[in-house]
Amino acid sequence: MKQPARTWRTMVHGAIAACTLLLASAAGAETVAVIGTGNVGMAIGTEFAGLGHTVIYGSRSPASLKTTDLVTRSGANASADPR
Repeated sequence: MKQPARTWRTMVHGAIAACTLLLASAAGAETVAVIGTGNVGMAIGTEFAGLGHTVIYGSRSPASLKTTDLVTRSGANASADPR
């Protein structure tokens, strides 16, 4: 029987789950750099921020409305950097 194709959404959720398990075992909060502020970066970054980590988003347009909204939703320990 043929396996159904995995969508990017399924893969993102799997990556988030794996990251969450790894970070849950970490002793303390860390600084995490997330490259990109698209669907995957947004999902992973907000999950890290929700776990108490400092998140730095790498973005080509850190001053855009989308990116500033993402940083705001991620909390006080989040920022965006164009580098």
